Formats: sequence, C-alpha cells, structure tokens
Amino acid sequence: MKVSLGGLERALVTKRYTENTEAYNLYLRGRSYWHQFSEYGYTRAIDFFKQALKLDPDFALAYANIGYCYVFLGWYYFMDPAKAFAKSRETALTALRMDEELSEAHAVLALVSMVYDKDWQKARKEFQRAISLNPGSSVAHIFYSFYLAAQQRHEESINAGKKGFNLDPVTFFPGINLGVRYYYARQYENALAAMESAVDLNPNVAITPLYTGLPLIKLGRCEEAYTGIIKALKEIGRDHSELLCMLGITEVFRGKSEAALRILDELYALSETKQVSSAFIGIFCTVLEKSDEAIQWFKKGLERHDHLLIFLLVEPLLDKIQNDERFINIVKQVGLIK
Repeated sequence: MKVSLGGLERALVTKRYTENTEAYNLYLRGRSYWHQFSEYGYTRAIDFFKQALKLDPDFALAYANIGYCYVFLGWYYFMDPAKAFAKSRETALTALRMDEELSEAHAVLALVSMVYDKDWQKARKEFQRAISLNPGSSVAHIFYSFYLAAQQRHEESINAGKKGFNLDPVTFFPGINLGVRYYYARQYENALAAMESAVDLNPNVAITPLYTGLPLIKLGRCEEAYTGIIKALKEIGRDHSELLCMLGITEVFRGKSEAALRILDELYALSETKQVSSAFIGIFCTVLEKSDEAIQWFKKGLERHDHLLIFLLVEPLLDKIQNDERFINIVKQVGLIK
C-alpha cells in the first residue's frame, strides 16, 4: 500500500518551522502522543510541545499543536470545555503572532469560533484561510467537515472528510471522522466501514466505541455496541459522561429500559460533581422519550457553550424531536437556522 504523508508531516517537508533539531524531535514525540486519543496522550503531547518551546520559543507550530490538544481535552470532557477552548484560542493566537500564515493555527481558531462562540461567519473564514494556506493539512479539512455537517451539507462534508482521510489514511482521527460524516448523512454501512478501517490500524484507542456504537445501533447490532462500550468504560471509567450516555442509549435499543433509567440517574448524580456533556444527556433523554428533560439539558448546553449542540440538526437520534418548538428555538440560538 502506498501511504502519503499526513498534512502536518507534508508541511514540515516543505517548510522549516524550527532550526533546532532537538526541539523538532520533541515536537515529533508530542505528535505521537497526540494520536493516542486519550487524556494521557493529550497531556503528554502538551508536555513535549512545551519542552520544544523551551528550546525554541519561536516554534509556532508547537503552539498550534498545543491548541489542538486542548481542543480535544475539552471535546471529550477530560477537562472543562470552556477552559480548554479558551486555552486553544490563546495558543492559536500566540502561534499566529509568530506566523500569521500558519494554517494549523487558523484551523484551531476556526473550530473554537464554531463550537464555543457559535460564530459561524468567522469560523467559515478561518476554515477557508487554513485550507488556502495549506491544502495538504488533513486536520484543516477534517475540522471543516464538522462545519459542513452541522450546516446539513452532507455531500460536501463527506468530501471534506475524504480529503482529510486521503492526506492521512493511517492515524485514527481521519478515518473515524469520515465515519461520523457518513453517520450524519444516514449512510450507516459506510459509516461503520470507515470507522472499522480506522480501528484496524489503531486498535488500542479506548474511546472508539463512542463512535462505532452509533452506526451499530442503527444497523440493529446492539449487542456489539454494548460489548464495546462496556469494555471502554472499564478502561476509561464510568465518570466519562459521553460513554455513559452511549451505554444508556444502547440499553434503550436493547429493550432494557429499566437499566437505561438507572444510567440516567447515574448521569444526574455525576453532573453534580463532574463536567458532563449536557447535549449528549439531552440526546439520551430524547431516546428515552423524555422530551421535557431533553430540552432542559439542551438549555444547559447553551449556558455552558456545549460544543455538541452544533450537530443538533443532523444527529439521527434527534429526529423525533425536530418539530418541537422548544427544540427549534434552541437550534436558532445555536445559529443553525434563522
């Protein structure tokens, strides 16, 4: 199989971001941890990027990659998303002060503008800027596919996801992302195939069932989804609200309503002491046909700038609530419709 260089690696071949060899090697070590897609991986990656910056304080790409790590620490609720996205913005702006034409920093700013600020116009401009500066950036195309999916532009979103994947067909993120783009487009077989391809090459990413569980449920393969989620929760812990929501949703589809209700109680208790995904709990409540509670959680999501709210219009599990006037009002506040 012929494998092309990933976007960042391609850029490093054509542009020198640091003259310090040791700093560059530390950067590469950080990138290897980044690809683990775990709390430990992201925090270790940040450590290596910071070590690189001690050797070369003008290493703008290291700052941009710290921004990436904070994005995902917040995305998966490993830390408070508000704090994580604020740090992402801060490091991206620092990188741009050093190099205004750094595509990766523009991609981080675009994502934060979209998922935290809900500033769709600024996000679009930053995504377009990131891609124009480096068409070979896998991450820029992947982040842009988020934007297109949220806007219900599914064919364009899938194409952007394919571009990101073709630029980096080996690591976990591009293949999983392409699968999610298919999932939102209701192409569940394609979604699962893309995800399983990513898993085959990256079998040790614990959070995988958070993604594969969705098309498995829609394809009626609930037992497979359940088994994967139980395994992930044992490895990551039951204080991960998104995985716990996925377990509850899976129980509903397995016909285990009492078990699902117990998990909902567990999530309510968890929300008293930990950062939880308000939007995902809202999705879980919708699947349980508890629309009043779902709306309350979506409203909490607005207050907390929950990033998953950008996908309210395209999440298949929310189809049954799309005509609820209260839901439509929330969607308007997110900026998805006028």
